[in-house]
Amino acid sequence: MTKRFWKKLILWVIAVPILLLSILISIVYIKQDAIVKELLKTANEDFKGKIEIKDSHISPFANFPYISIDLDHLKVYEDKLGKAEAIVDVNDLYLGFDLFTLLSGKMDIKLIKLSNGKIHIVQDKKGEFNIVRAFDTEKPVENTEEEFHLNLRSVQLENIDITKINEENLITIELFINKAKSRFETSNEHLGVSLDSKFVVNVIKDKDTTFFKHKHVVFKTELDLDKKQNKLVIKPSDFDLEHALFDFQGSVDLKNEANLNLILSGHKPNFDIFMALAPEELLPTLSKYDNSGKIYFDALIKGPVANGKVPKVEVNFRCENAILHNTESDKKLDMLNFKAFFTTGELGKPETMKFSLTDFTSRPEAGIFSGHLIVKNFAAPEIDTRIVSDFDLDFLSKFLNVKNLENLNLKSNSNE
Repeated sequence: MTKRFWKKLILWVIAVPILLLSILISIVYIKQDAIVKELLKTANEDFKGKIEIKDSHISPFANFPYISIDLDHLKVYEDKLGKAEAIVDVNDLYLGFDLFTLLSGKMDIKLIKLSNGKIHIVQDKKGEFNIVRAFDTEKPVENTEEEFHLNLRSVQLENIDITKINEENLITIELFINKAKSRFETSNEHLGVSLDSKFVVNVIKDKDTTFFKHKHVVFKTELDLDKKQNKLVIKPSDFDLEHALFDFQGSVDLKNEANLNLILSGHKPNFDIFMALAPEELLPTLSKYDNSGKIYFDALIKGPVANGKVPKVEVNFRCENAILHNTESDKKLDMLNFKAFFTTGELGKPETMKFSLTDFTSRPEAGIFSGHLIVKNFAAPEIDTRIVSDFDLDFLSKFLNVKNLENLNLKSNSNE
């Protein structure tokens, strides 16, 4: 074969895909105005809310291999008046179309991506959501999907601030999503979903932040929805909370008041779990301590959550042969062991809650320390405690960096 032949072959290998892509982009470009107008017209006719955009343009490589139409400055309002704060307010909404589907002449939307903006969700005292009311329609779901040419394979979020307010219990959850990508595989009987996300979460109660403040989370999971049984199965998954790794799996029975059966566990050779769950204000103090040891965390969440019901939660926490070393004062506490247990009880109310800290032992540089703590009925606490110690408080003051305790000691003291 001649060099000329190879040159022609290489030219065709390069030229054909470029030509094909150019044709497809041209098709979308020519049809984009009609697609967008039809989409907005149909949406505003079908849904009770109001949808607005400022402009649209083609973004062929923004979500490659999908060819995307970028809807600029999308806003979604709860009603047609559009006077209240927008529920959805994002700079870019990308609608992605598959190359091969376009070749067949179909304009099915395969990808939806929201980029740079916010979503403001409110759950009123009746348990209803403003975003659900905005997208409420009289048409069956199947007809709506067909009308919008939806055949989704992926939904993505990038730099989206989601706020969810519950007007009943005054709890606000804030999610600052850096990136979130979900993929779908569907059949007649099952819907498979994979999710890979990275975000920061805040939980606010009565306008005050809780211990769950500025927590960084990396969340990965795979879900399987059995359409016939209406049951969601969570496959073995993991999430990283402030560098503490947790495993979880379980199921949600959607037809039975969203009945949960979830198992959560975390096993680490250091105190990363403590650091992950500690309030942000304590982190500078805790960071002064080097640590090691075996930390075990297991939790079970079981029961319905729909219609205002609270599931039963049981948490077991165990620490074995841990060492804490204050690097500033060079004081060390070793042989730290304990078992902890918490339960909401069957009713999930403060009256049925219980906490216990048992088999607590430790060895300061000189002396011993042991004890237990049991708390029942969080509404009117019943406390049972016992402490046995034999060490000087001078060590304790230096270990904790408390300057007000000087020349003190505590020997063979016990309290019940």
